[in-house]
Amino acid sequence: GLFSKILYERFLCDDLKPILVLYPKKSTGVKGYIIRLFPSISADTFPIRRFAPAACNVRLPIIEESSNLDAPQKLFPTPEYNMRILEDTRGSSCRSHLEVLSRVSSECE
Repeated sequence: GLFSKILYERFLCDDLKPILVLYPKKSTGVKGYIIRLFPSISADTFPIRRFAPAACNVRLPIIEESSNLDAPQKLFPTPEYNMRILEDTRGSSCRSHLEVLSRVSSECE
């Protein structure tokens, strides 16, 4: 393979933001560089209204088979989780910067 080591790291010490870190082998001729891959989704994957502060986007699994499936579950808002998803899709200046770099580099070819 091209990499001597492949690891997961927490971006900004956040357990909810894992990134993949790739260390190229010296034989590739790439010295002193580390590649970090950030998972992301397109900004239009979900409607933005779904991430309102009062919305619940975490679903709890059914713990007991004998529980009443027809009974409504009490769903609590998940504003922090919603904000993280929005941050990853819409609010990331890093992502915007990478999109500009990608567009410019393809124009240079």
